[in-house]
Amino acid sequence: MSHLQTSAYHPIVQSTLHHIAFAVDSIEQVMLQIPEEAWHYQPSPATRTIQELLAHLTLLLEADLLLMEGTSATEMERFYKQHTPQSRDHMLLTLRAGYEKCEAAYLQFSEQQLNEETKAYWGASYTRFGWLVEMNAHLYHHRGQLLGWLQAGGWTVKISWFE
Repeated sequence: MSHLQTSAYHPIVQSTLHHIAFAVDSIEQVMLQIPEEAWHYQPSPATRTIQELLAHLTLLLEADLLLMEGTSATEMERFYKQHTPQSRDHMLLTLRAGYEKCEAAYLQFSEQQLNEETKAYWGASYTRFGWLVEMNAHLYHHRGQLLGWLQAGGWTVKISWFE
């Protein structure tokens, strides 16, 4: 198999993974600056707490990989119950492990696999590369949400939000 057939050498995959890695790094930096009293802050009754948002955010890359492969709603519910981190240290490990799984998966996909459509249990259907774009958007969406919630609660963090 030619090295040009694997996504490890595909510049678009590499670029997207780079953006995801930057988001992961910045989220880790934010998490290390969030004071304990902020963890239970909830901007409105209809939203998660910052701790709940972080738990979701740190699991989303691994969860989105499962969704991409067609994992059922019941299996996803079980996954979240078994793997949702509670402590800052566990969240940091979960986020990094999720990135490593995502990167490993995408670097081994062939060009053909990247272009194959897969379907989530609720009916959304994307190519595997499309799922990677969705993962990137999902991560940045919640990173922005986290920043907004921290600011609404009166907390500031000092990081570079963009390269």
